[in-house]
Amino acid sequence: MGAYYDIIVSPAGGAIDHVRRFLATRNLSCHQSSALLDTPIPDEAAILISGPENGWVQVLARCAPLMISATEWYHYNPLARYLSTHLGDSVHLWSLDSGFAVGYTLFSAGEKRECQTLFSRHAGGDSELPVGIPVPEEKRGHALGHLLGDMTYNFSESIRKYSSLEIGLSELVARFGFAVHLVDYYDAVDDKQGISVDDGQYCVVELSEWNAVIFESAPVDARPNHES
Repeated sequence: MGAYYDIIVSPAGGAIDHVRRFLATRNLSCHQSSALLDTPIPDEAAILISGPENGWVQVLARCAPLMISATEWYHYNPLARYLSTHLGDSVHLWSLDSGFAVGYTLFSAGEKRECQTLFSRHAGGDSELPVGIPVPEEKRGHALGHLLGDMTYNFSESIRKYSSLEIGLSELVARFGFAVHLVDYYDAVDDKQGISVDDGQYCVVELSEWNAVIFESAPVDARPNHES
């Protein structure tokens, strides 16, 4: 199984406070907020937040400890929806199984405004994501281009210019102004590192400006059945 990258790009102002408030809406208690480099992460029970860059932050979490099923996470991401309501337009970006499939969903004022999924040319089908859920319904538009300051931006054309969909997605993340382009949750919590991509070359980068919001995880037997 290949690498999985899954982030939310959100406006930076007050992001940590709003993540804490989101946890309260899930009936989860926040224990602490601290620098990621100084924080051991227990049981996936943390939401990770990058330092602000160009007015944006990256937000990284696992869905099951938040009592969110994989289907809900990829179709109507509650965390991205919440941040879009309180901070402004937010984008859920993901690359599954080393770019076997990539996609985005843009939320505005809590509503799903755009969504698109792309599959690698090596994929055998396009009805199900590698995590075993149906592909989200497509909704095209120009809101993503507006956020990027490029109204000519076309997600599919831009991503498919690259040798892999994963590298194409990293270029999209870079367009927001981030120095770190691909972050795997477990690499972040265990090794405190992500990946910067430059001309197709991967470089490991320390997540020195990231923070962790630690919360009391839901009991395993109370989580959604599908935890992917």
